[in-house]
Order: sequence, then C-alpha cells, then structure tokens
Amino acid sequence: MKVLFRLIGVLMAFILFICVQVTHVQAQRPNLLKKEYQKMDTKKSEKLVKRYFDRKIKYQRKVHTFAVDVKTTVEDFFPLLCPSREADWIPGWDCDLIYTSDGYAEDKCVFTTEASNAVGEGIWTFTEFRQNEFIAFVRFQKDMLTHCKITVSDNQDGTITATWNVTQTALSEEGNRIISNLPEKSSHSTGLEKMLTHYLQNKKGLLHKLH
Repeated sequence: MKVLFRLIGVLMAFILFICVQVTHVQAQRPNLLKKEYQKMDTKKSEKLVKRYFDRKIKYQRKVHTFAVDVKTTVEDFFPLLCPSREADWIPGWDCDLIYTSDGYAEDKCVFTTEASNAVGEGIWTFTEFRQNEFIAFVRFQKDMLTHCKITVSDNQDGTITATWNVTQTALSEEGNRIISNLPEKSSHSTGLEKMLTHYLQNKKGLLHKLH
C-alpha cells in the first residue's frame, strides 16, 4: 500500500507540474507574439509613410452634410436615387450604364457621365445599397474623388428627410484649387428640394436647369 500511495503522490506532483508549465506558456504567449511581430521587416511600409508626410503638395479634403425635406413617402422617393431614374427629375442628366443587372440602381452598379452632364464627368460606382434606407457611391474624376452616402428617413408626418454626407478629396493641384473654392456651406439642398418636389407633385421633371 505504501508503494501505491507513493506512486499516486508522484503522479499528482507530475500532473501539477504540467499544469503550471502550461499556464506559464499561455501567459507568455502574447509577449512572444509581440516579439515575433517586432522582428518583422517594416522598412518598406515606413518608407511609404515617410514619403507621404514629406510630400510638398498636400492634397486637401472637404467634408460636408446637407439635408432636404420632401412631402412624399420613402417608397416613392427612394427609387429616384438611381442613375437611370435621375434622368426623369434632374434637367440635363444623362449617363452611360456600364453594369447593372436590371438597368436600375443596385449595389456595385457602375455608370459614367460626360462633361456635358448636369453634374459633369465621372466614373461612378455604388458601394452600398439598402432598399428604402440608404445608398453610397464613389465618383472618380481626373482631379477629385468623391465619397457620398444618402440616407432616407420617414418623418411619420407625410414627409421624408434625405441626408447627403459628402467627402471630397483632391487628387491633384487642380483638385486642391477646386476644393479651396468650394463654399463652406453646400448650396445643393435648395436646388435638389425644388427638383424633387416638382417631380413628385407634377409627375414630370423641370424643363430647364436650375441656376
């Protein structure tokens, strides 16, 4: 029996030793991973970051938000946020659809506009699309990159509010000049509200561009 108790004691001591070692390794693992990461060669990425901050020309960015209130329903309003449907209510709007499954707005649809368009030239692609809630798109131009998200909310009083969140980033010195000349407060809301209200009330767009 003494031999048996001794064997059990040795076994328990061994198990306790193993548990302590495992706990120690687990506690040290985050530090080991950190040391491994610190050994990574990051010279190239650091060089890119330094080149960015050393650049003589600093490209500008402007962020602005505006909203319009329209007497309508979300179901009637939301479909108008579409490259095809905008031809119905924006005077001078035209586009060339590059990719869309049904000819209308959808996530990742792509289209282009020419310089003669009401808003100028650009390559556009939707980056988000949630029916009756919001859309988001990116517009590529020679001197400017624009990110825009339009959110639609029901005010529960027969009106909706559409909010534009726009971020414009210069891609060149000319882009910097354009951004520096942009007004501090966007003037788009008045024109958009007039065009949308006219279309929704009269079922047809304005005949002439707003100035």
